[in-house]
Amino acid sequence: MFTPIDIEIFNKVRSSNTIGEEDFLRQSKKKSIITYPISSNIGATMEYPALNRRTSSISIKSLERAIIFVPETNNYNKKIQILLTILSWYLFSGLLSVYNKWLFGKKQKDFGYPLFVTVFHMIMQYLISIMVIHFLPRMRSKKTPSSRNYLYQIVPCALASAFDIGLSNLSLQTITLTFYTMCKSSVVVFVLFFAFIFKLEKPSINLILVISLICFGVFFMAYGETAFDRVGFTQVMLASLMSGLRWSMAQMLMEKEKFGMTNPFLTLSYLTPIMAFALFILSNLIENPLFTIGKTNYFATFSDAASTIFLILSGGFFATAMVVSEFFLIIQTSVLTLAVVGILKEVLTLSLGMIVFGDKITSINFFGLLMTLAGIVIYNYIKINKDNLPQNFNNLREPVGDQTDDYFELQDNISLSDNHNSHPRSSNQ
Repeated sequence: MFTPIDIEIFNKVRSSNTIGEEDFLRQSKKKSIITYPISSNIGATMEYPALNRRTSSISIKSLERAIIFVPETNNYNKKIQILLTILSWYLFSGLLSVYNKWLFGKKQKDFGYPLFVTVFHMIMQYLISIMVIHFLPRMRSKKTPSSRNYLYQIVPCALASAFDIGLSNLSLQTITLTFYTMCKSSVVVFVLFFAFIFKLEKPSINLILVISLICFGVFFMAYGETAFDRVGFTQVMLASLMSGLRWSMAQMLMEKEKFGMTNPFLTLSYLTPIMAFALFILSNLIENPLFTIGKTNYFATFSDAASTIFLILSGGFFATAMVVSEFFLIIQTSVLTLAVVGILKEVLTLSLGMIVFGDKITSINFFGLLMTLAGIVIYNYIKINKDNLPQNFNNLREPVGDQTDDYFELQDNISLSDNHNSHPRSSNQ
């Protein structure tokens, strides 16, 4: 059930390719009032118009009047969907973490080609995404990015993703899974850093203090590591930096319809070929697999080769399932929420490292971890208190940054009905 807020929208609108004139006319013949559910981020399924997550602004093309509906319920089904997505992310992320450490760790199987294996994981993700798009037409997009957007926005995101995954897998050769996980918890700092740069988040004293607290936590975690490896530590911290850039850029790509990345499979179909190519170049510079891997015991016999290929394909499946879960979480919530709910996942991964590989955590490690967790909890508190959607839509403002070309300001173009204050508040998931 939906309750109309009776929002009358605009005399003038900026052009944004959200809906074409033909589609609008076709739909207007079917029903007297065209209704467009508001974005999934505040309760309903996102159709038209698209709601900007950061500003609650709306982009519509060739419409002169519309009524927006908000749900009366607390959106129980949506919460269940998000919960299941989080659980699937935990499951496949845990499997992939244990798999990578077991396969690449020098004290475990010591398969010395982590970058080369990751290339095949990217190829698998590309093939799976293409198959899904082919057999499920609803996953397709009528829009494709321009050459300029592809070169200046999609390619950098793909390269950041490639370096994130590649450096992460390289670091697992020399550092423990628990230390790797503790260092990776610093991703929140880099997510916030790039959110400031890209104007996804407004800097504040509170957020700067949160960043400082997490940085001190990472320092103590590294200082207390008994099996500290400088190369591995550098690799995992660079991976964390790339991860913050990766997810901030991914959020921007998936929020703008002009890129055509309206679901994770479309995103993977654009990013993974570039990632595979970049990792292949990097692998040949560091690992030289084309001339050495065939001479190892992993391909000594047909049975060994089949076993090795099966291991590589298994990791590709885990990686694909994990990435799809991550992207769905970004769509349903935000990249920063993804970082926050990821803390519990990191705690679970720490437990896996201690149970499966016998990793040790010193008291200094633990103190640093507590500082990091405290910083993220404080951030979560700030986020919850700041991001509740206001009841009064007159508070909406024009988006920041280059989003002004894609979204128009609602403040001067919306008149609310007299009883709008009686409707329930919706908040970002």
